[in-house]
Amino acid sequence: MTLISGKTASNNTCPSPPSLTEKAQQNIFGDVSFNQFAVLVGGAATALGCLVSLFLMTMHATHISKPREQYKIMKICLVIPWYSITSFLSICFPNVFIGLSPWFNYFEGIALATLFLLMCEYIAPSQTERELFFSALEIQQKKGPTLTGKESLEWYRAKWIAVFQLPVVCLIVAVLTDVTQAAGVYCEFSTGSSPLKFAHFWLSLASNVSTGIAVTSIIKFYMTLKPHIAEHKPLLKIVAFKLVVGITFLESLVFWVLQELHQLNPTPTLTFGDLNVVLPSLIICLQNILIAIFFIYAYPYTPYIIPAHSTSVAEAGGYAGAGRPRYQGGFLGWRAWVSVFNPMEVARGVKFAFTMASQQRNHYEGSGSDTEYVPLKEPYGERNHGHGGQSYEGYQG
Repeated sequence: MTLISGKTASNNTCPSPPSLTEKAQQNIFGDVSFNQFAVLVGGAATALGCLVSLFLMTMHATHISKPREQYKIMKICLVIPWYSITSFLSICFPNVFIGLSPWFNYFEGIALATLFLLMCEYIAPSQTERELFFSALEIQQKKGPTLTGKESLEWYRAKWIAVFQLPVVCLIVAVLTDVTQAAGVYCEFSTGSSPLKFAHFWLSLASNVSTGIAVTSIIKFYMTLKPHIAEHKPLLKIVAFKLVVGITFLESLVFWVLQELHQLNPTPTLTFGDLNVVLPSLIICLQNILIAIFFIYAYPYTPYIIPAHSTSVAEAGGYAGAGRPRYQGGFLGWRAWVSVFNPMEVARGVKFAFTMASQQRNHYEGSGSDTEYVPLKEPYGERNHGHGGQSYEGYQG
């Protein structure tokens, strides 16, 4: 039996694969089919992974001593529940897989941009201070001269643009995926026809290139700033985040190769949908449990806990303001939870990227003066983000 069956396709028509919701002819054991087994196991794995992530996010939310850092951490941690839930929905409803998968990539773009902002936060709390920092920074390049002054500042701005293009590209790809899928020209499973004729190939290419640019930029950003932010263990944070998407990308590549080599052939117990949608999604649900546990070590909440004995700035050794510091998340951390779902920080980052790109283009074309770029509006206002109480400045991990 070939991988693709059903209607024969012309050169310009997407081949029709077997139904993704087809029932298996035989159960894997007893009265349980593979799909039913996957729903049970995937549901349990999703619940466990989400609970672990929710625990970490709740501990941050109820111990908000440095809001500008912890709000970003919580938003990054949300990537695991988001991916687990979308994967579980793909197990339960295989037909929605194609429409759901690009929206995870969109959230990945948001999370990666937030990780970049977190590293920027480690450098300096405001855009103005950051630009002053980079203006004074000497950047050693493997190839080419050492960057100083304005060149270092341009390097920082270029990295910002390279990272914040990802949410924009992923959003466009997600929308076009749903549109082309509805129009019948997306063609996720194009075995037997040239993939170059269908939207899936080109949209996947755009998404992968955009992701590659953003990831490469954030790694170079880390490598350059490593001596200045090493105390915050940013590499561990990058590794934890990329485990979520990196392993999944490799798995999708393996399944794609197996498809092209006609090795994923349906059997009496495994349907086309089981092999191409349910099984990959189940693997994601299971592996996210381990990654969620790793996130607890990569994005710990313990460094943000205010010591119970601290009653003054002198005793705290780094609290801002006078009097006893206190947590700023509100009752049960409600301010933190609201911030997690607030898209404006990333939206301002995207706007700032477009502003810098536009001014850079005008400068190179000679149509604009060599002026400073418009600074990014701070997402949380003042440094200490006062909601009553003081901000704890002792985080070192």
